[in-house]
Amino acid sequence: MTTLLRPLAAAALLAGLAACSSADKQPVPLPPHVAERPAAGEAADQPTLTETYWKAIELMGKPVPEGNREAYIILKKDGNRVAASGGCNGMGSSYELKAPDRIRFTPAISTMMACVKGMDTDRMLGEVLERTDSYTLANGRLQLNRARMAPLAVFEPVYLR
Repeated sequence: MTTLLRPLAAAALLAGLAACSSADKQPVPLPPHVAERPAAGEAADQPTLTETYWKAIELMGKPVPEGNREAYIILKKDGNRVAASGGCNGMGSSYELKAPDRIRFTPAISTMMACVKGMDTDRMLGEVLERTDSYTLANGRLQLNRARMAPLAVFEPVYLR
């Protein structure tokens, strides 16, 4: 029986490898939340509010400390969903845009992991989402604001290297 299975296994392996041939491979598209870095010498366009990976650099007026992972927010067009992390737990929410430059977030849901680093940043990012009512998108940065006062949070886009 084993002698019969070996040729069948070898044939299945060869068929699988043939299916993976490079002749019909298509280029892999970038994930929608990651923008390509402009080529050397090219001017960078202003990143868009949605479908951009925004790395948090300041929360509640303070620089973002290093956590277990990078603190970020992504505003998805599809369903107005939000994906975020303060560096420890993943967060999900939704948002509503109103003109001009107004934004509201629904209360965020979050995983409940305990981390050595990042939990304070998670808490601050959750608070930012609760309090934000407007945004500013200028000079390549995203600011989330309350009543157009000092920013609650400042983000910069992350590009592929």
